[in-house]
Amino acid sequence: MYPSNKKKKVWREEKERLLKMTLEERRKEYIRDYVPLSTILSWKEEMKIKGQNDENLWRNTADLSFGICRRSSWD
Repeated sequence: MYPSNKKKKVWREEKERLLKMTLEERRKEYIRDYVPLSTILSWKEEMKIKGQNDENLWRNTADLSFGICRRSSWD
């Protein structure tokens, strides 16, 4: 048997093995944990949340900077 035929045979055996598995068995073979699509945010939703977090961060940084400026001007 030639090496390429051996590879084809191995590939076909693996394909058959995977096709015989249930969905749960296949998920156990994943390298990472299974994540349902319903838990993944769209880019629009993700950017909306990120924008709110960035806005809060900007406000907190601005408040902190204002406080530092006020304290240093009193010295």
